[in-house]
Amino acid sequence: MLLDKWSWRPLTLCGKITVVKTLALSKFIHILSILPQMPDKCLHSLTSILYKFIWSSRQDKVNRLRLCSDYKHGGLRMTHIPSFIQAIHASWIHRLMYSQDCQWAQLFTAWAGINPDCLAYFSAVQAKELARKRFFNQQFWYSALLSWSKTISKTRNPGVLNQCVWFNPNIKINNDTVFYAHWYHGTRKELSILLT
Repeated sequence: MLLDKWSWRPLTLCGKITVVKTLALSKFIHILSILPQMPDKCLHSLTSILYKFIWSSRQDKVNRLRLCSDYKHGGLRMTHIPSFIQAIHASWIHRLMYSQDCQWAQLFTAWAGINPDCLAYFSAVQAKELARKRFFNQQFWYSALLSWSKTISKTRNPGVLNQCVWFNPNIKINNDTVFYAHWYHGTRKELSILLT
């Protein structure tokens, strides 16, 4: 394995983290981007291999979350593996919004019944609801939407009037979120349109 070739070298902790981030994790990007979800056993195994390399097969000397922290918080900016995988999956939604002419994006549109542009207005809860309603049996897109919802929940908190109408948990008819395809096309998607 790649890390075995580097393990005999007298690298500093920062040097080992650099090897992991630039050489080891880059080998997994393609595989992780096309697999729907990495099983917990595989995730644990991958993490163990990486940290064994970092600590030269000894007990961890620093908490793993601390090691993943920024320098100003006492960390060394090691990649947090679950967040790394989540970001790779979430990146498919970003690609989807900017690649709508591609056949794979049109396939998503056909399954979801919505234009990917609408996803830009979705809150984390709406993305989860879309995944639950339209993609529960398509693991790849289900995983991508859930990863994206976790990502936007940390970065975005739109005001109520800027939230999307469709799949909004605050707008329900018969205790179910709303999406009408014939209303969707050609209209704005924000709640503020209902007030004008």
